[in-house]
Amino acid sequence: MYCSTCGTQLAPTAKFFSKCGQAADGNVTSVADTTAGNTPATLPEATAALGTNWLKFWNYFSLPVGGVLALLMSLGVPAFGIIMIPIAVLQFAVAYGLHNRKIWAWQWNWVVIVLTWFSGAIPNSFGSSEDFWAEFIK
Repeated sequence: MYCSTCGTQLAPTAKFFSKCGQAADGNVTSVADTTAGNTPATLPEATAALGTNWLKFWNYFSLPVGGVLALLMSLGVPAFGIIMIPIAVLQFAVAYGLHNRKIWAWQWNWVVIVLTWFSGAIPNSFGSSEDFWAEFIK
């Protein structure tokens, strides 16, 4: 018998599965199901295949830092204030929504990605990054 949660095989005298700790009473699949290739994937194998470190970086570093930088830019360069404050609020809201796994956050995340891409692709009036920071610090 195999566990339908973690996929491990039940020892002959065991009452609980060794990997997940579930009771063996009704949480089993038959040998016929497992020979047909229906053994469920274990949770660590499934999440390891996804490779979600990029999402953790985006949600817990890039979005909040981008929001803080957008707020700082709106304070330092008044012309940016009208544009950057809503973008900063959007970045904080998307980070909060992604953390809480809200579907609206995934949809607005694409807007943030497009805005981030366009902000890097559109030339600015400062020229180089040194000119920008010199103007920003004034």
